[in-house]
Amino acid sequence: MGATEAQIGTTRLDAGLIAAEAYFRLLEAHAALETIEIQRQTRQESLDVVEARYELGDATRLELLQAQAALAELEPLVDEAKGGVEVRRIQLRAVLNLPRDYALEVAEMEGPLPAVPTRERALAFAFETRPEFDDLELQHQALDKQKTIERAETRPQIDLAGFYGHTARLPENLDDTFYSDWAIGVGFRWDFFDGGRRKGAVARIDSLQDQVEWLQADLANRVEQEVEQALTEYTAGLSRWQAAEISAQAAREANRVAQENYQEGVALQADWLNAQERDIQAEFTLVQSYYDARIFAARLGRAVGLQPHIAWRFTGETGEEESEGS
Repeated sequence: MGATEAQIGTTRLDAGLIAAEAYFRLLEAHAALETIEIQRQTRQESLDVVEARYELGDATRLELLQAQAALAELEPLVDEAKGGVEVRRIQLRAVLNLPRDYALEVAEMEGPLPAVPTRERALAFAFETRPEFDDLELQHQALDKQKTIERAETRPQIDLAGFYGHTARLPENLDDTFYSDWAIGVGFRWDFFDGGRRKGAVARIDSLQDQVEWLQADLANRVEQEVEQALTEYTAGLSRWQAAEISAQAAREANRVAQENYQEGVALQADWLNAQERDIQAEFTLVQSYYDARIFAARLGRAVGLQPHIAWRFTGETGEEESEGS
């Protein structure tokens, strides 16, 4: 890998992470819209149940009005969710440098969230893969070559020059070997003193190499910090998503039970509405935590030197390969 390729690789990693975050936020907005639309359909069905009970005299007008109000409360949320989808779509177009009228379609994520790698494997992989290390190493090697060239100027130089041809006054004698002529010369040059110019040039290169080595040490510290932070964020994000999934399952079941109890007349409508509200909030939290975890996974990929769409593959000390889908 050349210096230019290493720098391009770094830019691509940064651009890939920015695009991935914008992409996941758009998917999150889509999922939030789907969630609120499902809840609107659920509340419409709830209203139908209350209206049927009202016609039979099993429900009061207050219950009917509360069911109608609960459905109406979701309309602003639906409009807000639709606006959020459009805003995220515009942001993704801007990141991808696409025109405003470009028909942008996105696909849903497939596959589970990747497992959390160990710190040691992630760090070892980052130190081996990050293109920034290659860039600095190539700069150090280039300075080595410059130093070799500067030091070569202080050594003796031997120049060898020669020519062969014909020397004649008349044109007809040009092809006669009697008039052939040749000469060879050897020159020797050795500069004993240049006023300290080369010594100063070598010292300057040594200083530049020291700076590159300091940058390498600083990069190693930054990469370690980035990997540590990314691992912590992803581990916490994964835990939040798993907890949100359990909470969402509990809220769905509580909503189902509250609905059945209300239909059987053994529970108040307020209990059912409260269960619906908790269900909505739990679903929103689940969606947000899931895509937060996706973004944290993409940031961890960037920290170890991988694009967001590439699966993590780390080799452990035993030689076994650990593979996680992305």
